Amino acid sequence: MDRTERLCRQHTALAAAEIAEVCAMVPLLQPMANVSGADMFLDCPSREGDAIVVAEAKPQGSPSSYQKTAVGLLARAADEPAVARTLLLGVPTRLMKAVTQEGMRVVQSVEPVRRGGRVIAVLVQEKREEAPAPGGETLASAVDAALAPLRAELPAYTLAGGETPAAPGEAARVALAVCGLLQSARGKASVTLSPGRIAAQAPSFAEGPAWRAARALAEEHGGSLEKAALPGGGERAVWRAERGEAACRRL
Repeated sequence: MDRTERLCRQHTALAAAEIAEVCAMVPLLQPMANVSGADMFLDCPSREGDAIVVAEAKPQGSPSSYQKTAVGLLARAADEPAVARTLLLGVPTRLMKAVTQEGMRVVQSVEPVRRGGRVIAVLVQEKREEAPAPGGETLASAVDAALAPLRAELPAYTLAGGETPAAPGEAARVALAVCGLLQSARGKASVTLSPGRIAAQAPSFAEGPAWRAARALAEEHGGSLEKAALPGGGERAVWRAERGEAACRRL
């Protein structure tokens, strides 16, 4: 039994045929990494609720973002929102910022791997991103940049606030939460960012998979997601979470 199969059996709920399909993709990772000049990974949904890295390939002739192997490590939603989004919704995610298990800033593009209509894994491409100068990235600019590739898939929205520097790990976490709220919104939404808090207004919010994912993300970081009807019509949703490094530690 190879390492990919063992990890799938130990940490996922995939059936034997699904595991076999994941294992069959592993030999493709190295040529894909070489052609793209990027790190390539296969992640599967784990029983713990996040994704687990079951296979990887580092590009030959190009620098990798990793000093060590990531195989066997969790890909937490707070740090890798593109992976979480594609696993949850079953759609590709392009050019979204992430933080690796070694703390490097990268840009991810993610494709779902399906069997019989079910997402059994995601194919992840990662390229290194140069870190911005200290104080050069506000929470609003980081969130806006993360959402830009998804704008065509989201309802119309406005983004306000968030002019303070993003705390470590906060930008990816807040971008994922905002994405969940916008995907839950029925109609045009307005979003206001403040430290540790997102307030959104829309005609209504559906409590579907995207809403539940945003709520789980808040609860994972000591917060909550609640909504209430507005006196003049519509609904207001408020997402809260702790800030800083303590809120984004990996298991």
